[in-house]
Amino acid sequence: MMQSPLPVAAAVAANHCEMLRARRSSPAELVPDLGRAGERLASSLGEQLAEFFGEEEPTIRCSGAETTTSATYARLTAPLAAHSLLGLGATKHRVLISIDARIVLAELDRTFGGTGDIDDDDLPAALPKSAELLARKIEQKLVDAFTAAVGGDCALRNVGGNSRYSLLSPFPEGEDLAVLTLEVDRGDRTPWTIRFETDVEGLPVLLSQGGKGARGVARQPASPLDKPFADVPLPVEAQLVDMNIPLSRLAALAPGMVIPVAVARSVPLRIGDAVIARGTVGEMDDRIALQITQTLVSGKEQQ
Repeated sequence: MMQSPLPVAAAVAANHCEMLRARRSSPAELVPDLGRAGERLASSLGEQLAEFFGEEEPTIRCSGAETTTSATYARLTAPLAAHSLLGLGATKHRVLISIDARIVLAELDRTFGGTGDIDDDDLPAALPKSAELLARKIEQKLVDAFTAAVGGDCALRNVGGNSRYSLLSPFPEGEDLAVLTLEVDRGDRTPWTIRFETDVEGLPVLLSQGGKGARGVARQPASPLDKPFADVPLPVEAQLVDMNIPLSRLAALAPGMVIPVAVARSVPLRIGDAVIARGTVGEMDDRIALQITQTLVSGKEQQ
């Protein structure tokens, strides 16, 4: 007698949504996305940098993004550059912005009546203080524009800088890097370079996988020192006098009357109904001033 095979339940076809079925890109596959972000950056950066070039808008071209190693990048970068090392959120990843020092030195030279022609033979051993200050202003413009170009979802914070790449050592030797290169063209000299460099493994965080944020990545908490929060105006009141006056006396008020008041030893500083600090009244530059003696932090008085 032949045995019939045991019945087997038909398999239920999986029906996943496209978001679950889509394969997450590997970090190296995101290098072209960095290049496309560079194109967006180049199209908007000229107008933002015009204030540093005598209101003349430079032409910015994106040379694309490529992969390299830290040792190779050290040979690529200019002999003297304004390097700014940025932390990427709360992660261990870093972004390095490198500005050809000739950009900064040329603009300083023009400011003081020079031609702005800076050759490699004219480069100093290190950027002077005035050039460093100008470089920091340019770098802030670059950080804001770069953040917008990659989607505005990454939190970049400054963690250091140096005019010599070898002294900065931003990445371990031999680490795979993604480099985005921009050319700044003034039309009358060899184009200068601005480079953005990050470790390849940090690209998913930097590009935020299409603005959704990298899964499992801790995000930097918002700080009141960062824009746009830092520019929000808040009305602050110092309550110098707190007194009670009978209604009969208020009804009898007339010009010339004197009401004695006593300023409290500890004057509260308020935002709305919340006391944020206390202080003592004094004088500074012929104006009444409040010297803070206590601040309210996390619900506790700090002296």
